[in-house]
Amino acid sequence: MEMLKCNICQSEKDKQVLRNGERIILKKCRGCNTISLESFPDANRIEEMYSDEYYRKLINADPITELRYRQLLKRISNYRPYGRLLEVGCGTGLFLKTAQSAGWEVTGVDISESAVCWCKENLGLDVTCAELPELKFPDESFDVITVLEVIEHVKRPIEYLQDVHRILRKEGILVISTPNFNSLSRIILKEQWSGLNPSHLFYFTPSTIHTVLKKSGFANIEIETRNIAISEIRAKLKQGSSANRGKIAQAGKDLRRRIEKSKSLSVLKKTSNSVLNLLGCGDSIWIFARKA
Repeated sequence: MEMLKCNICQSEKDKQVLRNGERIILKKCRGCNTISLESFPDANRIEEMYSDEYYRKLINADPITELRYRQLLKRISNYRPYGRLLEVGCGTGLFLKTAQSAGWEVTGVDISESAVCWCKENLGLDVTCAELPELKFPDESFDVITVLEVIEHVKRPIEYLQDVHRILRKEGILVISTPNFNSLSRIILKEQWSGLNPSHLFYFTPSTIHTVLKKSGFANIEIETRNIAISEIRAKLKQGSSANRGKIAQAGKDLRRRIEKSKSLSVLKKTSNSVLNLLGCGDSIWIFARKA
């Protein structure tokens, strides 16, 4: 395990804020308030976390996921209607394929060799197995770059996003999603929160991710928080740590389908997301940042 001073502000002062057994111990930097693992796993341990089985689970995506991707592309088109799109952490390629079908010229990057091979062989996508900085794309190569559920896995977020800034074209858009440590779900569930994962090196809040983006060179930063894990909260409050993760996940999928089919539930979801965003306590942080 690698013991580190804060990778955001270089402070060596911190305090422990949460512990889930021996695998996940979180500290909070006293300098910038960023939450991170007390010590980072070594490279071999990180590689083990991204097994082929992890990616195989992503191949048969819920149809609702594709719908969400189409909605995201519609949102992106308000900033940038067409052009070159790079997805960092493309996994099994569903978002890239959806973007390609919508007229985007797409490129993907992922650290999983098996996921990249699957994208190439089954979807015919232009994807590469590598860490983003290794590829050394030319300056101003892309109109849009998406970093969805990735930045929390990165050891040096500022340096990483500085490279993203470099390869993004002027007025280009960066889209990030990441779990919200200030989420209502995390506050209620504490150490039982599903967002706790030994592969997550950092846990951001709207405030701390804003700091990272500013230090990385981004301006015109829009941040919102969305969603609450109702099924997870209900199951874990009733059953505690014995709650079945598979059943919780299925209950969540079933609820998503019910919401999509019900106008009244959709309105309720939209209203609750407005409140969660106002309070900054939705489960996910979404960022839309423009390169000046």
